[in-house]
Amino acid sequence: MHEVFSNLSVHDSGTWVQIITAYAQSGNNKKAVQIFQEMLQSGLEFTQSTCIGILKAFSNCIETFREGNTLHTHTIIRGYDSNICVITTLISMYAKCGRISEARNVFNTLPKKNVVTWNAMIGGYVNHGDLEETVKLLQGLE
Repeated sequence: MHEVFSNLSVHDSGTWVQIITAYAQSGNNKKAVQIFQEMLQSGLEFTQSTCIGILKAFSNCIETFREGNTLHTHTIIRGYDSNICVITTLISMYAKCGRISEARNVFNTLPKKNVVTWNAMIGGYVNHGDLEETVKLLQGLE
């Protein structure tokens, strides 16, 4: 897989996301992180779509939390933290990595929440067995 990537004449944001996602989905999270770091070192200006793809890849495993957190910082630096899709993906990533308080902090920063952001946060609480917070959050929907 990496050989094909290495032999490509152009490494655009889409190819970087594809290789990172492929490694993450195959369970090779260390390689996904290594490729992410190479992407950052290459100086590529990644897009909001790239952020979403990589955050989803990092949602697969707690081992990649640090890199996902680093990517969160990059989303703020680039101004992507106002994009509802990026924010929803961040909420999901934090929740899936067992960092439910960080997910809630991101959720709480949203001035306007939609059904997808509510579902991401509620799903995070449900998946972690925190039914009390789930109910509190649902009560806030009224």
